[in-house]
Amino acid sequence: MGIDRQLGKARAAQADFEALVLRQVFNSLDQAQTFLDRCLHSRWFAHRWPKLAHSGITIKPIYLNSNFHGGWDFEKVAAERNAYRLQLFPMIYLPEFKADLFGTGRVEWTDIMVLHLLAHWCSGDENHGRGWALAFLQLVRRHLGGQAAWQLQQAYRKHQVRYRPKQKLTAAQREARRQRMLALHNSRRAFPPSKTAE
Repeated sequence: MGIDRQLGKARAAQADFEALVLRQVFNSLDQAQTFLDRCLHSRWFAHRWPKLAHSGITIKPIYLNSNFHGGWDFEKVAAERNAYRLQLFPMIYLPEFKADLFGTGRVEWTDIMVLHLLAHWCSGDENHGRGWALAFLQLVRRHLGGQAAWQLQQAYRKHQVRYRPKQKLTAAQREARRQRMLALHNSRRAFPPSKTAE
């Protein structure tokens, strides 16, 4: 697992986003699974991620591990990460409880949570890089609407979450870009901005 450089930014952006949109709360794993199946079996999804469309991704609960002093069951987390790498036995784990400074309590299972975790599978990235951020945005636009997608984009911009694919430039394109930057730099040196009289 590489360094998740956008984790903090992605969390902050999603928190802002969730505060603005109406979330669907699932009362059971079956409801969450039904929502996930509807996502997976759509033509739109099959067109973009054909290998996942009929993969039968299953939602499983993840519980607090009493042997880890209130922490998560990291054996299950490790199993999920291995599944990302191997693309075998696809599973999404939804946390059953949360543990923080204020004690423990049940976690609300929402459509946004399911789409967040599904985006990891779509991007093949267990971190929160550009691929995950773009997949999450696409899933939100499809299932929560254009207004929700716009709000997520605003949250991305506010917290500087990168979601656009990196440009693949040829050597000639890189050189042309360098020459443009040099020309711009030289023009600014030749004609410095004039100071306005106070």
